[in-house]
Amino acid sequence: MPPKTYVGLLITPTAIEAAQCSRNEAGEINFDFYHHMAMTDSVVDEEGDITNAEALGKALSEFWTINDIKTRNVVLGLSGKRAIARLVSLPRIPAAQLQQVVLSEAEQYQLFRDEEPFVDYFTVDADTETSTVFYAAASQKLINAYVHTLKEAKLKMVALDIAQFAALRQLVHFKLSDSDVWDGVIVMPTRLVITSWFGQKLLNWREVSAQRFEPGAEDQLYQFIETEVSRTLRPESGKEREIMVACTSLAESARIADYFQYHTDLPLQSAGIDYWARRVPADALALVSPAVLGLALWGHEQRIPSLDLLNRTGKQSELLVSIQSYFENIKLDRSVGIAAGISAATFLVGFAGLWYLGSNVIGGQNNVLRGEISTLTSTNAGLTATMANLTKQAAANEAILGLIGGQAAPNLTVNFVGQVNDIVPSDAWLTAVKAESPTSLRIEGGSNTQSAALTLAQKVAEFEEVAKIAVNDVTLSEEGYYTWAIIATIDPALAKKPVDPTDAVLPPGPSAPPGASAPPKTP
Repeated sequence: MPPKTYVGLLITPTAIEAAQCSRNEAGEINFDFYHHMAMTDSVVDEEGDITNAEALGKALSEFWTINDIKTRNVVLGLSGKRAIARLVSLPRIPAAQLQQVVLSEAEQYQLFRDEEPFVDYFTVDADTETSTVFYAAASQKLINAYVHTLKEAKLKMVALDIAQFAALRQLVHFKLSDSDVWDGVIVMPTRLVITSWFGQKLLNWREVSAQRFEPGAEDQLYQFIETEVSRTLRPESGKEREIMVACTSLAESARIADYFQYHTDLPLQSAGIDYWARRVPADALALVSPAVLGLALWGHEQRIPSLDLLNRTGKQSELLVSIQSYFENIKLDRSVGIAAGISAATFLVGFAGLWYLGSNVIGGQNNVLRGEISTLTSTNAGLTATMANLTKQAAANEAILGLIGGQAAPNLTVNFVGQVNDIVPSDAWLTAVKAESPTSLRIEGGSNTQSAALTLAQKVAEFEEVAKIAVNDVTLSEEGYYTWAIIATIDPALAKKPVDPTDAVLPPGPSAPPGASAPPKTP
């Protein structure tokens, strides 16, 4: 639940922005105000770090006083490179252990090598074997610096989001249908974020680093956007894609949309311009960013989760979640189930009583032990799931078998790129596919995370001809992404044999004596 009143706050190297929305008794969202102050002296750099805490604290105090802002609760949006967001595919693990696995995933990035980042996440989709998870992560040092600076300005940070996800919230606010496939493009000074959606379900997330384009270089910016969006989004046959765009301001969003509508084949559209034009002062339309409006909608727009890196959402009741996950994985008959239910209820009541009586004495030690046990359990579960998936031989893949035939490695190599492209995770890419020998294929590529390589390896292992799979030569590049090679050992004997006419039983006829049949089959 969001606080009763708060201000969405965005701090960039060039400005401080604040906006507020509220929900009335009828459940409708009202827009309350927007304020902007240009920063002549940069107090925040492009990386998101505070370069002058004293000056920023003073500027925030002055900003609140000049604009007579009543509430001092803020939801802050991080706009620099020190906060990341990723959409990843992970082995299916219990909900109570997912936070530790997501944290381990985020810690793979060079940005967080020296510290444990703050993370928040939500599960987008899940099946029996894998889960698709979206998460955001930011540096603890960075967040602590903002918390301290805001405190000096007598402001309280009640939640922390990231600017690119907040800008998407502003787009989703005007995307009312739950059945349409659409895309959201976020244009920021140093990055481009390209996303795909089914209604309010996130299907794809890709971030591209970009240089800061100076005024007058719009053509270069437009060309960059067109190249990256066309590279990321696959056109649907016979259907025009609906692409929503949010830029550094509402006015810039409208200009970019107009340019692409009239000069390119990409039908970019700006969202909510008419709505905000009736609520924001006319001279502010060139200043107000979709990100700060998304921060003002934090907690009010319910169709996508509201991230909070400061206070990880959903972390309460982890013990009950763990117990529930445990019993979900156990099948009991009726009598045993009733007994187990009574035992579980008795245990919970007893545990609650002990906790109430002894929490002040042993609560701290218990939490420490539980944290250590949870960490070990999470690590073990992740490793077990990964090993199980990598060694699994799945059911026949008829499309692949038709291409492979009797010459497994050569035929598979010829057709492999087209087949594998359909199963490559969204945050990974292929660079080469080649046959090292008649029974060995090497798939080379890169990814933003190690888990993407493991996910691809587990999917390749499901091809029937693949007898063994291995992930080798995993290397972290200076740019922060991983390169790797997947070695697939091919055994044509595992494939289904083609039907041999001599194996069929011959019916009696002129060529056979009455009552005769074909020779017995050879095993």
